[in-house]
Formats: sequence, structure tokens, C-alpha cells
Amino acid sequence: METKQKLEYVTSLQKSLGYDKIFTVEPLGLSGGLAVFWKESYNVEVLYADNRIIDVKVMLGSRVFFISFVYGDPVRALRNQVWERLADIGLARNDAWFLVGDFNELLNKMEKREDRNGMNQPSGISEIW
Repeated sequence: METKQKLEYVTSLQKSLGYDKIFTVEPLGLSGGLAVFWKESYNVEVLYADNRIIDVKVMLGSRVFFISFVYGDPVRALRNQVWERLADIGLARNDAWFLVGDFNELLNKMEKREDRNGMNQPSGISEIW
């Protein structure tokens, strides 16, 4: 989840939703900030984190899978950096891998609303995947 709130708020949200564990990437000023919550019954290992991606490995008994929680850069010119990081992460994956989040990306013209500043124009994720 993207959040611009302080850690105290995010921690209280985590507890009110009934989650035992939390991993956060603190916001820088007014931008960014990510948090992932999970129950203690899940074995979760954070493998990578920055201001746009939290990548985790989940082990449920003998099952292993990966989840990358993504907040795509709202600045179109910077989005490809996020996609390149995800592509690099994906190269090392042999087990199931889920990508979850707000990619700030259009996959087709049906998703587009009128936007005069061009922020909602595709920037390349469809070329990578």
C-alpha cells in the first residue's frame, strides 16, 4: 500500500486490520512510502525494498512463491526505471511470482481518461512483459 503517513499511523492501521507483521519503506518528504502487512502464520522474507518496490519470498509449508508489491512512478519519464528493476528481479525467479500494486500505467486505450498533461500515456511496461 502506498502511504504518505508516518510510521505510527501505518502501525496503528496494521494493528486495527489484524495483521501481526509489517515492513515499511518510510516516505521521503511528501512522496512515497510503502507498507506490507501479513499474518504471523505466513513465513515472509523481504528480499528487496526501495521507494517503489517491496519484493518478498513467501513460504507456506513446502510451497514457495514471490510477490513484488509495486507503486509505479507517477512521473512518466521515471517509470521505466521501475520496470527495469522488476525485469532484473524476475530474471532470478524459478517459482511463482505475483506482481501487485498501482503501476501508474495504461495497458490499453480503454483505461485512459482525458489527461491534458500526458501523465496517463503508456510508458513501456507492455514492452517488457
